[in-house]
Amino acid sequence: SGNASNNHASTSLVRENGSPLSRTNVVQHPVGVPEKNRACKLLSWYVEGEIVAEAVIADTDQKKLIHGMPIGFGAYKVSVTAYTLSYQNMSAKIYKI
Repeated sequence: SGNASNNHASTSLVRENGSPLSRTNVVQHPVGVPEKNRACKLLSWYVEGEIVAEAVIADTDQKKLIHGMPIGFGAYKVSVTAYTLSYQNMSAKIYKI
């Protein structure tokens, strides 16, 4: 329910060497909040469009705490149902959980 007034999706992670890696994607249309139990796909940080896991949205409450911090608007807690392991020069394999 409701649309995001901020049309930017931002992600970040810290590499093993300690340097931060961040990227911001501009969303061209308002982003709605999906309902719980909706299927979704998780994408790779490193390969554009590569699907690394299939999941189900477990929670969308922006006040829900994950590791003591609220997940915030536009972030979701997911339950992974299948994941993909891909190796260089090999076809991807999907593992169901």
